[in-house]
Amino acid sequence: MQKLIIALASFLSIINVIAQPPRRDTITGGTALTPWQRQVLHVPVLVTPANAKTFTPNQKICFDKKIHAKATTGGRILEMYIFINTVDGIAGMLSGKEGTLGDGNLNIDDPHFRFMVIGKKGNVYTYYNSKKKNTIEHYVLTGNSETYLTQFRAGDPDARLNKKTERNMFCGDKFKTWSYKADGDAPVYHLFGGNYPVKIEAKDFIGYSGVGYLRTDAGIYISCKMEKGSFFTEMREFDDIDICFDPAVFKHTEEEMVTETEQKLQEQKEKLDNKTFSGDCVSQKEALNNFKKELVKKKQEQLQQTKSGNTYQNKNVQQAYAGLMDPEDGVDEGMLDIDVKICKLQEDISKAAAKGHNTSSKQEKLLCYNSQKSRMQSAKAEMQTIKARYSNEPGKAHSEKLKVMSRLMTNACN
Repeated sequence: MQKLIIALASFLSIINVIAQPPRRDTITGGTALTPWQRQVLHVPVLVTPANAKTFTPNQKICFDKKIHAKATTGGRILEMYIFINTVDGIAGMLSGKEGTLGDGNLNIDDPHFRFMVIGKKGNVYTYYNSKKKNTIEHYVLTGNSETYLTQFRAGDPDARLNKKTERNMFCGDKFKTWSYKADGDAPVYHLFGGNYPVKIEAKDFIGYSGVGYLRTDAGIYISCKMEKGSFFTEMREFDDIDICFDPAVFKHTEEEMVTETEQKLQEQKEKLDNKTFSGDCVSQKEALNNFKKELVKKKQEQLQQTKSGNTYQNKNVQQAYAGLMDPEDGVDEGMLDIDVKICKLQEDISKAAAKGHNTSSKQEKLLCYNSQKSRMQSAKAEMQTIKARYSNEPGKAHSEKLKVMSRLMTNACN
């Protein structure tokens, strides 16, 4: 169950990454560059995008650039380390509260380790640790992107970045930037390169949160800062490195989740198939049992659907994941369970009354059950409205349904 919750939390958030085919690659004229600056502005995968490589979840990945950055959003300060492979087109990102990441070492034995890796070809993996008792277990969420590559969002091909007046220094004296901004409510980018024309067109990007390498029709630039309103991400350090990340020990979350869930569903099916009923309220008990059997069958089908496409972008796969823990199913099952409780309580009241016993407490509980069923019916209608409203946003629909379920549970009968 924990793996399913982790998978849902990660998968129902859609990843947006800029990746659009570039045109020219030459830096022309303008600012005199040092040999080191020319070297760091040479990004082979942006010069020849076709050379970007796919990679498997357990394949060793090496990086040649490391960026230390700070981001602020909603008054919160975050720290991040961005790792870039400029040859194969792979970017990795560590993030956390300011002061929690140390030197940005890729320490897989850290209980809080969480490292997202994005390949320009479409592999998107999140490596993380789960501490159980005194051991740390290593997992990787793939979103099925090892088989079904992520199709990255392309920018507006007609958009232009306009040169502004602000200039800044970043990473000591390494990069003196010029600010650029598109028309309208667009972010400001602080760019370093060898040429600063009045207008440039962004073509391709590798990095994270607006910091990294930007390819334009005027050449390749280093984006040292991106800001929009109170949100910004800015570079603090930029280093050449030779570091590799070896994820050989990381187990696939999806594979374990599917195996465990298949086993549990099969066990539930066998238990439900073997149930027999007698005595009072047989029809209500059978109705509840039949619903549970149909629900198991539906979840088995949904589990297979989760393997059929890229989880980050395929709406059917997202719906399948959400369906495995759909609050609406919980409400339906709850109403049938209440029917059983109401029936049994009514039988108890009849038997107690026949013996001349006081039934006031049972009558009070019966009123509570009937009121609870009415609230469940209202919750069901609200969830159906949410489902229709967010038909193309499975993650949003699921989170809104959970809010309804949370309110419902606070008023449950004891």
